[in-house]
Amino acid sequence: MDGPGHGMDFRGVGFEFKEYSAYVDSDGHWDVANMFNRAIPEHDHPWLEFEKRWLSEVDQTELRKFLAEIPNENSARLTVTAFIPFEDVVAVDEIGDECWGYCAEMPVLFVPITDGTLSVHSSTEVRLLGGAGTELSEPDPAKRIRYFPDKFRSDELN
Repeated sequence: MDGPGHGMDFRGVGFEFKEYSAYVDSDGHWDVANMFNRAIPEHDHPWLEFEKRWLSEVDQTELRKFLAEIPNENSARLTVTAFIPFEDVVAVDEIGDECWGYCAEMPVLFVPITDGTLSVHSSTEVRLLGGAGTELSEPDPAKRIRYFPDKFRSDELN
């Protein structure tokens, strides 16, 4: 892997599938606001209202205010990297397109989507990246605490 959220390995092509705001303390206790997936593009997304992990604008504003109060040393993000198996890639456009201004000259992968779901490898990578530069791969579920209000969190990580 080239780093979190991208690259390739035996599972296939990796991409940042989910990104959540999180809290972590110096003892490794953590929580995550996983009712709002920041990896979902909000521009030019006609199905945004149907996303399970998306908050209304009012709730997003409330969450941003809550996040602004977290001390820098405790501010973190939790990412989930998923992998598209190589055998599921139908075609590759090596040139890419202009899409939203940041994809020019980047390859585009074409993969099947069945019943609205992208097929990914069963193994994912979960990383908790803290404000102090700490990284906890697969954060310990036993150290999860309740820091965020319930409306911004779910006990289920995926």
